[in-house]
Amino acid sequence: MPDKITREMIESRAVVEGPELDFKREIDLADEKARVGFLDDIVAFLNARGGALVVGVAEKKGGFEHWRPLHADPDELGRKIQSLVQTGVDPTPLGVSTYEIALDGDGYALVVAIAEHRMQPYQNRLNGAFRVRTDKQNKVLPRTEIGAYFKRFEDYRATLSDLSQRESEALAQRGVMVEGAPRLTISILPREHFDDHAPLRVEERGRLFPGPTYSGRSDVFRGAPGGYEILTPTMNGANYHRLFVADDWFVQASIVHALYSTQGEGRLALYEMREELTRYFEGLVELFADNTVSGPFAIEAAFTDLRIEPGLGRFFRHDGPARWVPRQLIETLDPGELAKALYETAYKASIY
Repeated sequence: MPDKITREMIESRAVVEGPELDFKREIDLADEKARVGFLDDIVAFLNARGGALVVGVAEKKGGFEHWRPLHADPDELGRKIQSLVQTGVDPTPLGVSTYEIALDGDGYALVVAIAEHRMQPYQNRLNGAFRVRTDKQNKVLPRTEIGAYFKRFEDYRATLSDLSQRESEALAQRGVMVEGAPRLTISILPREHFDDHAPLRVEERGRLFPGPTYSGRSDVFRGAPGGYEILTPTMNGANYHRLFVADDWFVQASIVHALYSTQGEGRLALYEMREELTRYFEGLVELFADNTVSGPFAIEAAFTDLRIEPGLGRFFRHDGPARWVPRQLIETLDPGELAKALYETAYKASIY
């Protein structure tokens, strides 16, 4: 599917109906039945790999036959479509947009572009239906098949929890990290874990691909059991940071002293941690993008041993871990929002 569909592509039949394209003669958003049917089409593309609806085209055998120009104000129609999609689809999709194709006279055709989304399954709120685009048609998914067709949040959560625990135990047995100190562990599981995605690129034509460290600098990955890792050592040789990327795209970061007490002022360095985590997440987002890992993502994080050192422990009331476990998948990793969530987790666990 081209980034932008043109009049010439349609008229020459360079683009025809298929898994990523559907032609519509007209759209009447004032009619309830038409609104329901329109959202069925949107949902079907959202549950597949995205695509486009072109309104104002009469088709024959899936290809262009003639134009049926629209005459309503295109900006107003686009806003109505956006409003309908925002209120009529669950979960709310972020990547649905419109643009017009100018035709002879004062008419136009309207393209409703639907980016690929990863928060499936999407549901039509107006009729409760789940549909998915297959070839030139939309397939209705019975509720009994939805769980088998899409990986559910519960599947991500259970898998992530199991992998996180196993990797933390394996890391402890290796004894390569600073022990007896407060630690932040961040575990991430993208959809690509279930999709047999290509493993992390670490070398290509002699070039080593770097990854982020908590010091703000980058380093190269080295082989580790089940994947690759970056270890960042202290002056004494033990490591205060580890980033692990498994061959199946389970990702875990371990950071010793991510949260600390400042010297002199003797305050809890929450703001400093937030800035450092924002930068660190920016590096992780870049790493995912370089390897075409687009999610959605399940994520969990935990601050542990916060009271093990007196200087830091006086800021916390309880010995147990402070956990952050979002209740849904995250479609897009926003470094600032992720850092904010961990900042708030630490803040709520503190005496402040």
